This record gives sequence, C-alpha cells and structure tokens, in this order.
Amino acid sequence: MLILSLLNKYDDLILNNASQISSIESSLRTLTYVLPGRFADAEFASEALFAALNLIGLYHDSILARAAENLPPSKKPSPSPHNRYTRYWINSSKTYQRASLALTFLQYTDVLLEMGVQKKWGKEIKWKLISIIELIKVICRIILLYKTHERTVIEPTIPRREIDPSIFNSEDLNKSNGDAMNHEQRESDTWVGRYTNRVHDSISIVRKGCAQYSQNYDVNEYLMGKVLMVEDVRKPPDLNCRPLSLPITSIKHKYPAGTDGYQR
Repeated sequence: MLILSLLNKYDDLILNNASQISSIESSLRTLTYVLPGRFADAEFASEALFAALNLIGLYHDSILARAAENLPPSKKPSPSPHNRYTRYWINSSKTYQRASLALTFLQYTDVLLEMGVQKKWGKEIKWKLISIIELIKVICRIILLYKTHERTVIEPTIPRREIDPSIFNSEDLNKSNGDAMNHEQRESDTWVGRYTNRVHDSISIVRKGCAQYSQNYDVNEYLMGKVLMVEDVRKPPDLNCRPLSLPITSIKHKYPAGTDGYQR
C-alpha cells in the first residue's frame, strides 16, 4: 500500500509538471555526454544514467498515455499507425505485453550489464552474459512473431511518446479527476454518434477553433485536418500485413514459368 501511494503521488507530480518533463529528461541526457573521462568509472556511471533515464522515460510514457485517455476529443492527440498497432497487441495479449517489455528492458540495459559483469568477473563471463541476453532477445522476438500471427516484428515493440506534455494543465487534470462540473462541461462540448458510439466535437468547439484564426479562415482548412488516410480506417492488426503464407513451391506450381497468373 505504501508503494502504491508513493506511485500515485509521483504520478500526480509528473502530471502537474508535465510541460517540463521533456526538458528535464533532455537536460539529464546531456550529462551522459559530459561524464565520460571526468573521473574513475565515469563511463559506467554515464551508461547507468542513460539506462535509468530510458526506464524512467518509459514509465513517464505510461503516465502520459493514461492521462491522455481522459482528455476531450478536441485536445486528444491522434495516435500514429505504429502506436495504434503496438497498443492493440499490448491490450489484447498479456504475453505480447510481457515479451515486448522484457525486450525493451534488455535493449535499454544490455550495455550496462555487460560493463558491470566485465568489471566484476572479466571478459569471459561477459561473453557468456552476452550470449544469454541475445538468446533471451531471440526468444522474445519469436514470442512476438507468434502472438501477432507471423507479422513482422517492428521496432520499437512498444508505443512511442507522441504526446506533447504541454497539453496537460490544471484544467485537464481536474477533468481527468472526475470533477462533476468539468465533466458536464466536457459532455456539452462533444456528442456521441447513435450507431457508431464515437465521440465527436460539437459545433461550439469548431467555432472556438475557427475564432483563433483570422477572419479569412477557410472552412476547408478545418475539413482537411479531418481527412482520413488509408491507415486511419484500417484495423490495427492490418497496419502490419502478414507475409505471404503460400510457400514458393506452391506459387511456382500454381503459376508456371512464362505466365503472369491472369487468365486471358
């Protein structure tokens, strides 16, 4: 219970200072370029800091992603095809989630582990550790390949951070905390389709967006921002097509040499 309460307080701290997350992480990452050569074991300390920042950034991404789900549609960022695909498999398969997190963790910490083992036990043990780490990576990728029905394993296997932390402010946090008044205001700015159950912006939100521009604002500019591409209408699993399931021998048998496969 104590750990959960501390994590909740940390989550609130991150959301209250969300606009400064990227700048703080970037500032700390610059230390990894300054530390090497400054003192003994500086390279190990630099690599440890780099790995720690990657893992902390991974946790920050999960905090921002959860908070973004409670934003109104007008402020909610549209995910990229990569994030739609990876988030679909993470939500639909616990095995995919564990394998992708394990693979990401090893990719962030493998160099640090190698440096620590070499410093403690020597190069011979280091190469054994490298073999074990690479074997685990292969197993994780095979699991991902199996759970996605033989689709190509994409990198990274987890969603990227595509959320601008500056979109979170005190007003959005109050909405996400379930304040009744803000909840009613949020509902008045949106409407739900009768058949699709999708949430859309109301005309008042559109007018507010148009008012931010000049008087010569063209409605076509607003409509072009709502245009759907091919990737937007595809289902998440179809964003990464499966390889051709027919073996080469069967293709040659079906389409002999000298034919193009079409009836004339």
